[in-house]
Amino acid sequence: MRDALSFLASKKISPNAKLGSQQVAGDPGAPPIGVGGGPSSTGNANALSFDQAVANLNRLYPVGYGSSHIQAVTFGPKAPIAKTILTYGQSMNPRSPWSSDQTRLFGNKQWVDFPFTPQQIRRDRISARVLRAKS
Repeated sequence: MRDALSFLASKKISPNAKLGSQQVAGDPGAPPIGVGGGPSSTGNANALSFDQAVANLNRLYPVGYGSSHIQAVTFGPKAPIAKTILTYGQSMNPRSPWSSDQTRLFGNKQWVDFPFTPQQIRRDRISARVLRAKS
Protein backbone atom coordinates (compact mmCIF):
# COMPACT_ATOMS: atom_id res chain seq x y z
CA MET A 1 0.00 0.00 0.00
CA ARG A 2 2.85 2.34 0.83
CA ASP A 3 4.39 1.73 -2.61
CA ALA A 4 1.05 2.36 -4.34
CA LEU A 5 0.51 5.63 -2.46
CA SER A 6 4.08 6.70 -3.18
CA PHE A 7 3.60 5.95 -6.87
CA LEU A 8 0.41 8.03 -7.02
CA ALA A 9 2.10 10.88 -5.17
CA SER A 10 5.01 10.81 -7.61
CA LYS A 11 2.49 11.26 -10.45
CA LYS A 12 0.60 13.97 -8.53
CA ILE A 13 -2.56 11.84 -8.49
CA SER A 14 -4.89 11.88 -5.51
CA PRO A 15 -5.36 8.51 -3.77
CA ASN A 16 -9.14 9.01 -4.19
CA ALA A 17 -8.91 9.68 -7.94
CA LYS A 18 -11.36 7.59 -9.92
CA LEU A 19 -9.89 5.28 -12.53
CA GLY A 20 -12.04 7.01 -15.16
CA SER A 21 -10.16 10.25 -14.59
CA GLN A 22 -6.84 8.56 -15.44
CA GLN A 23 -7.74 5.75 -17.87
CA VAL A 24 -8.98 7.83 -20.79
CA ALA A 25 -9.24 7.81 -24.56
CA GLY A 26 -5.86 8.51 -26.13
CA ASP A 27 -6.68 8.57 -29.84
CA PRO A 28 -5.98 11.69 -31.94
CA GLY A 29 -7.97 14.69 -30.74
CA ALA A 30 -9.87 12.70 -28.11
CA PRO A 31 -11.10 14.53 -25.03
CA PRO A 32 -10.16 12.76 -21.77
CA ILE A 33 -13.20 10.47 -21.72
CA GLY A 34 -12.88 7.76 -19.09
CA VAL A 35 -13.19 4.23 -20.49
CA GLY A 36 -13.43 0.84 -18.85
CA GLY A 37 -11.39 -2.24 -19.57
CA GLY A 38 -7.91 -3.48 -18.94
CA PRO A 39 -4.99 -5.37 -20.44
CA SER A 40 -5.92 -8.67 -22.08
CA SER A 41 -3.47 -10.43 -19.75
CA THR A 42 -5.89 -9.69 -16.90
CA GLY A 43 -8.65 -11.65 -18.63
CA ASN A 44 -10.65 -8.52 -19.28
CA ALA A 45 -13.34 -8.83 -21.98
CA ASN A 46 -12.62 -5.27 -23.12
CA ALA A 47 -8.93 -5.55 -23.84
CA LEU A 48 -7.05 -2.30 -24.19
CA SER A 49 -3.48 -1.09 -24.29
CA PHE A 50 -1.74 2.04 -23.17
CA ASP A 51 0.79 1.88 -26.03
CA GLN A 52 0.55 4.24 -28.99
CA ALA A 53 -1.65 6.85 -27.31
CA VAL A 54 -1.21 10.29 -28.87
CA ALA A 55 -3.66 12.37 -26.80
CA ASN A 56 -4.17 12.95 -23.08
CA LEU A 57 -0.62 11.88 -22.33
CA ASN A 58 -0.82 13.81 -19.05
CA ARG A 59 -3.11 11.06 -17.70
CA LEU A 60 -1.78 7.90 -16.08
CA TYR A 61 -3.39 5.51 -18.57
CA PRO A 62 -4.18 7.08 -21.95
CA VAL A 63 -5.63 4.26 -24.06
CA GLY A 64 -3.89 3.92 -27.42
CA TYR A 65 -5.83 0.97 -28.73
CA GLY A 66 -7.96 -1.97 -27.74
CA SER A 67 -11.35 -3.44 -28.46
CA SER A 68 -12.79 -1.56 -31.40
CA HIS A 69 -16.25 -3.01 -31.65
CA ILE A 70 -18.18 -4.78 -28.92
CA GLN A 71 -21.44 -6.58 -29.63
CA ALA A 72 -23.88 -8.55 -27.50
CA VAL A 73 -26.79 -10.53 -28.93
CA THR A 74 -29.51 -12.21 -26.89
CA PHE A 75 -31.91 -14.75 -28.35
CA GLY A 76 -35.02 -14.60 -26.19
CA PRO A 77 -38.72 -15.46 -26.41
CA LYS A 78 -39.69 -12.03 -27.84
CA ALA A 79 -36.96 -11.63 -30.47
CA PRO A 80 -33.23 -11.38 -30.81
CA ILE A 81 -31.88 -8.23 -29.20
CA ALA A 82 -28.59 -6.86 -30.47
CA LYS A 83 -26.58 -4.12 -28.78
CA THR A 84 -23.29 -2.82 -30.07
CA ILE A 85 -20.75 -0.09 -29.46
CA LEU A 86 -17.81 1.26 -31.40
CA THR A 87 -15.34 2.18 -28.66
CA TYR A 88 -13.81 5.11 -30.53
CA GLY A 89 -15.40 7.87 -32.58
CA GLN A 90 -16.87 7.29 -36.01
CA SER A 91 -14.52 9.91 -37.48
CA MET A 92 -10.77 10.33 -37.00
CA ASN A 93 -11.13 14.08 -37.67
CA PRO A 94 -11.05 15.72 -34.21
CA ARG A 95 -13.18 18.62 -35.54
CA SER A 96 -15.97 16.28 -36.62
CA PRO A 97 -19.04 15.96 -34.37
CA TRP A 98 -18.58 12.19 -34.74
CA SER A 99 -14.95 12.12 -33.54
CA SER A 100 -15.86 11.02 -30.00
CA ASP A 101 -19.59 10.30 -30.16
CA GLN A 102 -19.26 6.56 -29.63
CA THR A 103 -16.44 7.01 -27.10
CA ARG A 104 -18.77 9.11 -24.94
CA LEU A 105 -21.43 6.39 -25.09
CA PHE A 106 -18.82 3.75 -24.27
CA GLY A 107 -17.49 5.80 -21.34
CA ASN A 108 -21.04 6.09 -20.00
CA LYS A 109 -21.56 2.31 -20.38
CA GLN A 110 -24.25 2.85 -22.99
CA TRP A 111 -24.99 0.70 -26.02
CA VAL A 112 -26.44 1.33 -29.46
CA ASP A 113 -29.49 -0.69 -30.51
CA PHE A 114 -28.44 -2.64 -33.56
CA PRO A 115 -30.99 -3.77 -36.16
CA PHE A 116 -30.91 -7.56 -36.26
CA THR A 117 -34.15 -9.00 -37.61
CA PRO A 118 -35.21 -8.44 -41.26
CA GLN A 119 -37.98 -6.13 -40.02
CA GLN A 120 -35.54 -4.04 -37.93
CA ILE A 121 -33.10 -3.85 -40.81
CA ARG A 122 -35.83 -2.67 -43.22
CA ARG A 123 -37.03 -0.09 -40.66
CA ASP A 124 -33.52 1.34 -40.07
CA ARG A 125 -32.15 1.08 -43.61
CA ILE A 126 -30.83 4.34 -44.99
CA SER A 127 -30.05 3.05 -48.46
CA ALA A 128 -29.51 -0.20 -50.34
CA ARG A 129 -27.40 -1.21 -53.29
CA VAL A 130 -27.85 -4.47 -55.17
CA LEU A 131 -24.75 -5.93 -56.77
CA ARG A 132 -24.99 -8.55 -59.48
CA ALA A 133 -22.21 -10.58 -61.03
CA LYS A 134 -21.66 -10.14 -64.73
CA SER A 135 -22.74 -13.18 -66.67
